[in-house]
Amino acid sequence: MEQIKAHIAVSLDGHTATPDYELDWMPREVKELAAREHAAASCLLMGANTYNYIFEHWGGWPHKS
Repeated sequence: MEQIKAHIAVSLDGHTATPDYELDWMPREVKELAAREHAAASCLLMGANTYNYIFEHWGGWPHKS
C-alpha cells in the first residue's frame, strides 16, 4: 500500500518563502532531503503557485523520471 506524506517547509516565523518566492532561508541539508524525497515519490501534489514557479524558474520539472 502506498503512503501519503505531507512536506511543508515553514520558517519559525511562519513564512514558506521570501517575498520574491525564493527558498534562501532553508538550509542546504533540508533542500537536499526534499530533493531526494521528491525524486523517490511516485506522485507529487502541489499548488498552482508552486507548479508555476517551478516551470518559470527551472524551465520544467527537474526530475526527468
